[in-house]
Amino acid sequence: MLDENPGGSFRASEKSVREYLKGYIKTQGNNVKRYNFARKFVAGKKVVELGCGFGAGGVLLDKYVTSYIGIDIDEEAIKYAKTYVAPLSNKLRYELLSESYNHVDDIQADVGICYEVIEHVKEPEKLLTTLKRMVKQDGMIIVSTPNGLSSLGNKPLFRTPFHVNELSPNEFYELCSKFGNVMFFGERRIDMMDVKFLQRRLSEYLTKRRDEAATVSLWRSKLYDFAYNHFNGEIFWKIYPSTPEVEQKRLRSSTLLAIIL
Repeated sequence: MLDENPGGSFRASEKSVREYLKGYIKTQGNNVKRYNFARKFVAGKKVVELGCGFGAGGVLLDKYVTSYIGIDIDEEAIKYAKTYVAPLSNKLRYELLSESYNHVDDIQADVGICYEVIEHVKEPEKLLTTLKRMVKQDGMIIVSTPNGLSSLGNKPLFRTPFHVNELSPNEFYELCSKFGNVMFFGERRIDMMDVKFLQRRLSEYLTKRRDEAATVSLWRSKLYDFAYNHFNGEIFWKIYPSTPEVEQKRLRSSTLLAIIL
């Protein structure tokens, strides 16, 4: 059912929860963007995330939700999340999805999240069916997956060898439509970042450091390098309303995202 990369590509190290979370926020800009996108939908709600990995999503959503349950099949990831991440807040809880965990139907969350997981399973419909069971009848599901047009269905071209399948925009919309009404979005990297915006951010950063010797480079590549090293990578990503037809015709998005109502 699953590929050989449970727990996600960004793995935590034992007892380094601060370093793990700091590294995640700094380098996983597109993932952070998705959790921030979800804030307005999860505010004051009970949330369940299927495929939570080592638990960073719970921390990013913690101050907005009333409760959060992270579920994954990776024993190592859940053990880490239970031991080091859950103690950070009394709202956070992590569970291993296994035959022994039979409380799926009892969760009844307001919002279900499943980011970058369905491409790792051979039967994504079964995965979303499981998530649907965890959510109230009038609840919401937020799900994302890579845009399969980047690989054109050719497995050797998948962006990672850990993907079992990558869906085209139409295929993704079709899948999500089986579970309710769909709000469709694309996500892409902002390639032409405003230079003045970066210069302003750099100046603010350097002023805080009181680094009088440092100067703000006018070279775009230098600005990008600095931003990657010192700012949350989220600023390089954009999530925008779209349609499967638009994304099918023009490869604008690197990731597809849907809200299922």
